[in-house]
Amino acid sequence: MRTLYTASQIASRVAELAARIEADHNGKPLLVLGVLKGSLIFLADLVRQLRLPLRYELIALSSYRKKTDPGELLVYGELPEPEPDEEVLIVEDIVDTGGTMARLTELLERHYGQSAKICALLDKRTRRNHHTVVDYAGFRLDSDDFVVGYGLDYDGHYRNLPYISVLEEEEL
Repeated sequence: MRTLYTASQIASRVAELAARIEADHNGKPLLVLGVLKGSLIFLADLVRQLRLPLRYELIALSSYRKKTDPGELLVYGELPEPEPDEEVLIVEDIVDTGGTMARLTELLERHYGQSAKICALLDKRTRRNHHTVVDYAGFRLDSDDFVVGYGLDYDGHYRNLPYISVLEEEEL
């Protein structure tokens, strides 16, 4: 395993993202939707940095059947009802192909009557095959490395690492 981003680099970047989000939202109320399970650690650190009126909710998504075939996007649980003047921010651990985020933003636009912005810890554009804009990216990955830590996992493991590492070929 090779460390890609240290815990202090991540903490610094999360603070920068929070400052940008605050500036862009100018005190408007915010609904933050964290996508389970990967965004949980990032979400917790981010919302504690935000000095805006906000509420956060967690959503679980699935778009794969038989592990490989993408299908209809399923949202587990109910989407929260919108509140007046509230803007929507999706928080995700990593956006790679963009397929799930494209379908989620369409669903949220129908539900809330407005577009949602995306904040991703990692923006992995090398595999992007859907038009998905990450409005707030912690780090942009220009390689196809498999990364773990800080919420990101490999087969359910490594989420608890306080840093982000690349799994080497022999570790996969």
